[in-house]
Amino acid sequence: MSGKISLNTLKLQKIRQAVVDFLSELKEVIDTGKFYLIDRDKNLKFAAELGITREMIKSTVRELEAENYYQGPTPDRDKPGEVWEFGKELMGREIYIKVKIVQGQCKVICISFHEAESGMTYPLR
Repeated sequence: MSGKISLNTLKLQKIRQAVVDFLSELKEVIDTGKFYLIDRDKNLKFAAELGITREMIKSTVRELEAENYYQGPTPDRDKPGEVWEFGKELMGREIYIKVKIVQGQCKVICISFHEAESGMTYPLR
């Protein structure tokens, strides 16, 4: 075996570092108290179905790790900035989580927090 690192390995290392950096900033901002959940029907119905509060959602988002990374960053289709997508198991269900950090306002917006609608793959696992 040669000592060469594959391009795929280098790409994954670069992605992992970007995700780690994003999550570090995300946690710092959440710790300032600036966390907002978008009141979409899908988010609210899911939270009600599981009996979870906004505080529990905030805690779940804060606990995200690089291994929960699904995809991103991608441009936010509705507002300036980028969104990141993650998945996490909660109460036996796979949860789809889409978040962004609003630069300049130092706040985290959770756009989506609901059961995954299709199978998710986690490239950093």
